Order: sequence, then C-alpha cells, then structure tokens
Amino acid sequence: MEATRFDPQAMVLDPPHFKKVIYLDQFAISEMVKAIDARSKSHARVKRFWRQVFEALERVCKLQLVVCPWSPIHRDESLVSEMFEPLKRMYEHLGNGVGFLRSTEIELRQINMALVAWLDGKAPPDHDLNPARITTGSLHRWQGRYLVTVSMHHPPEQASGLRQRRTRLNRSLARWFDECRQRTDKSFDHALRIEFEGYRDVLLGAYRDALNRGNELLRQYEAATGEALPSHIENVAPPVGPGGEQVWLILEVLKGRGIAKGEIAKILSDFLDSEHFRKMPIHAISTRLFAVIAHAAANHQRRAPDQGTANDIELVSAYLPYCDAMLIDNRTRAMLENGVPKKYALNYPCRLFSPNVGSGFLAYLKSVEEEADPLILALVRQAYGEKWLKPFVTMFDA
Repeated sequence: MEATRFDPQAMVLDPPHFKKVIYLDQFAISEMVKAIDARSKSHARVKRFWRQVFEALERVCKLQLVVCPWSPIHRDESLVSEMFEPLKRMYEHLGNGVGFLRSTEIELRQINMALVAWLDGKAPPDHDLNPARITTGSLHRWQGRYLVTVSMHHPPEQASGLRQRRTRLNRSLARWFDECRQRTDKSFDHALRIEFEGYRDVLLGAYRDALNRGNELLRQYEAATGEALPSHIENVAPPVGPGGEQVWLILEVLKGRGIAKGEIAKILSDFLDSEHFRKMPIHAISTRLFAVIAHAAANHQRRAPDQGTANDIELVSAYLPYCDAMLIDNRTRAMLENGVPKKYALNYPCRLFSPNVGSGFLAYLKSVEEEADPLILALVRQAYGEKWLKPFVTMFDA
C-alpha cells in the first residue's frame, strides 16, 4: 500500500484526502455569529446550541475533515443585514476560501449535458455530482493558518435592489399561493405537473421575448439605414429576465448543431417537455418543493411562503446533490423528507439536519471525527500543533 505523503508548503496530501462538504443555511451562519460575538444585540438571547455548533464545525474544519463552502446566496442575504461584515467573516472562515457557483451556472451546466444527450438520442445522463466541479477555490486543500479576504465596497443601492427584489418575489409567491388554494384538483401529481409546465412556459416566454426584441431591432436598423440585414444575421436578441440565460444557452447549442431557424421553436418546446430536462437535479428538486407547497395550499394550508422560501428552494435545489450534509431550516427539511410522496423521492446521499434535530447534527459532526483516518488526525497535530484546535471564539473581539 502506498504511503501517504504530506506537502506542508502546498498543504495537500498524496494520495488526496477528500473532505466532507456541508452547506450551512444563512440562518445558521447568523446564529453562530450572534453566539460568539458579544457585541451582537441578540448575543444574550441566542441559544447555547449555536456556540456548540460553531465549536464542533470549526473543529472538524481544522482537522481537515470538513469544508463549508459559502454561496452567492450567503453574500446577498448578508448584504441586506446590518451584520454584513461579521456574517461574511463567518461564512468565509468556515468555507476556507471555497465558494459555490451561482445556482444559474449550475443549472446551465446541467442543461447543456441534458440537451446534448437528448439531441444525440441517448438516455437522460447521470450528471456529474462532484462538488469540485461547481466550487471555486481548492475544495480539498488543507486549511492554512491564515485566511486573507478582501472586503469590497458594496454601494447602498445594491442592498436596496436586493430588498426590492425580495419584496417583489414575496408578493408573487403570495399571489401564486392564493391561486393554488383555489385549485379543484388537489392531488400532488397535478401540483407537480403544473410546476413542470410553469417553468417550461417561463423559458418559452423568454424565447418569444428574444424573438420579439430581435425583430424590433431589425425594424429599427432597416428604418435607420433603408437596408435589410444580411440573411445570415440572427433575428434573435439575447434574452433578458427570468429564463434568459438558460434559453440563450439552448439556442447557442442548437445553432451549433446547424438547426434551421424554422425548427428551433418546436425543438426547444420538445426538449423542455422531455425527461432529460425534467430529470436534471436542480429542476427535479425545485419542482418537487414548489409542488409540496402548492399541494398543501390546495389542501387548505393557510401558511403562505415567507421571504426566505424562494432562497431556501434555490439553495437546496442547486447544492443538495453535491453535499454530504446540509443544515437547513425546519420547514425545508420537512418538505424534503415528508412532503414529497415516495414515488417521487430523490435519493441523494446528502444528510439533512435542522434546528429541531440539532443534537443529530452535533452527533454527525462527532462521527465524522471518530470515523476519520487516524493518520489524517496525526498529520494535523504534527503540522499545526495542539493549540490549533482551540475554538476561535474570539473571532469578533475588538
């Protein structure tokens, strides 16, 4: 058996050692900050559990057994908080410089893979769920003693824009929830079908918008020059708004395949109705979660989605298949574990935890250390010393 070698300069092992990937919802980041930051207004009221979570998480991160990548959702939710800098420091500290890509970028990769397989007449693909493919930074690199980060200036209008977008989305979800309550077909199957069709229609609408704007640009060009554009120039403008990036990618792939203009609309519609598209991990998860809410609304649930629901569904849909565990809110975990009927269950190996099973999360982190290769633990102590494992609870001390 080949001996394991450790390069203290590059902070890597040969052969490599793979860390567990854990996603922490924004509320968990916030609670941990309040638990150890004595300056926080809520410090005295926060449950001791969250200090225990921080200490347990930081320990397994320092033991090079776990990494908690941050996401653009963390950044956006932190920007609208008065605690932006402490929140940023916490998620970057536990992320060790590693971050997830935007959910849209992950979706684009899955669309490309599904579309190519569909055009080639192959079965729906097994998507590559290696988290290293959808993260920035070196996912499994050992944590250094120092983490250098940069605090960029974010103009006030950026936070204001995020708040306005959240408000509009919340109103839209409230209207959708009320519409769901009026449905006569109250089955989950019906709710799921409506969600599939709804997203398909969003993308088809983005395509029609691109055609309309492209034709308008052609008319403006012809009116200004008195000449028609050459026939090889496309009359489709890059889509904007919801679904724009996704549709533009599909159009580029179809154009690369030499698909005639007159066939694109039908091929696009057929792909969006295909199992290849519906079985994409990000799409399969999101439609099921929205269907859970719609089904509950149709069956007289009164609690409408709150402002965080859309973010919760976005992050779970994008990142769950790539994670070993997630710490999310109680409602989202309940939807995933109990709201989706068994015949539609998604069997990803990711372990799900939330505050009402918090002791289970602490036990999971303890088991990660107990089951670790003793050689890894010995190398950590050799490279960093015993003081390395002391919890950094003074992170926010002045």
